[in-house]
Amino acid sequence: MIDVYGTLGPSCASAEVLTQMFLAGMTGVRLNLSHVSLRESEGLLNVLHDAAQRAGVKPLLLVDLQGPELRIGPMGKPAELREDEEVRLCSEEAFSLSCSGEGAPSSPGYGTSSCSGEGAPSSPGYGTSSCSGEGASSSPGCGTSVCAAGGSGSLVDIPVPEAVYNVLEKNTEVLLDDGRLLLRVTKTGEESIFARVVRGGRLTGRKSIKVPGADIRLPAMTKADRQNVRDALGCGVTGIMQPFVRSREDLEEVRGVLAENGAQKLQLVAKIENRAGMDQLAELLPACDAVCIARGDLGNDMDLWQLPAAQKQIAADCRAAGKYFMTATQMLSSMEQSAVPTRAEVNDIFNTVADGASGVMVTGETAVGRYPVEVIRYLAKTAAEGERYREILNS
Repeated sequence: MIDVYGTLGPSCASAEVLTQMFLAGMTGVRLNLSHVSLRESEGLLNVLHDAAQRAGVKPLLLVDLQGPELRIGPMGKPAELREDEEVRLCSEEAFSLSCSGEGAPSSPGYGTSSCSGEGAPSSPGYGTSSCSGEGASSSPGCGTSVCAAGGSGSLVDIPVPEAVYNVLEKNTEVLLDDGRLLLRVTKTGEESIFARVVRGGRLTGRKSIKVPGADIRLPAMTKADRQNVRDALGCGVTGIMQPFVRSREDLEEVRGVLAENGAQKLQLVAKIENRAGMDQLAELLPACDAVCIARGDLGNDMDLWQLPAAQKQIAADCRAAGKYFMTATQMLSSMEQSAVPTRAEVNDIFNTVADGASGVMVTGETAVGRYPVEVIRYLAKTAAEGERYREILNS
């Protein structure tokens, strides 16, 4: 049986919706800890366990650590980045100082902060921002803040990690939100960096940021990751997803933290989402319990037309090693707004399973989409068809 994973978020924060998702075929759940901690999610996890009991299932619970992933800082109102407009990149510290003098939220919830009044709905496990959104003070590297302006009629400021800020040069390309948005640096200075929007769209806080070709080295685990591992056993967690695995040493570091906290039995899932992970896959497979082909950032590390071959190569290597693998990212992304998937999406799910995947995972489709139950129904039924076809081929 194929494992079918949904991702927790505001759209499925009630016991009623989660129960329906389990009954529709969901067997596992992902919690993204880039947005919230396990302790902050206690109420939501209680709702999850209650829903599972109602549905008569014992779901897998995977927590997705932040790891060496780079994200922009918390923002206030969502910003509309329009093509050919100029934006300003500033340090997270400068941005937080500009946000009504109170600083950025220390524990952002899913998506946007309450600075805009448009954050996550009131429900267990979702934090709120202390930012009032009533103006912005002058601060080095950060002018009129998007916290106050929402990107309308003023220069949009984007808070970026120091590690990114320090490598930006003129003509450097910057990808945001899994590559959905693209900027190109036009001017650099000690206090401000300006960029032109090449590919626009809506931007909210805590979205991924990537500088193609830049060698930015970060520790495998953050301080928050280590705390979340310590809390994992008490929350019913069954597995840990380690993002952006680059080497066997990354996995050994996570194994060590698991052992320190008596959590050796938790499954360790290596997320392959960069070329370094692909190049080292032969060494990674013996060091993990499962692999996740995370196509979002993996697709940012190569030309998109190269991604299908990369996915098939990872799948083939996992099959040859007898290693469990799952596939994630944009499997049913159209269903964030539509009750029916595209033909291309159901073909993608079917072929992923036919290629040997033991699990399929959706992210924003259930976390923030309009049709979380329908997403799981299509995902589960299509995966089952793919599994039947695979069995016929192998018989």
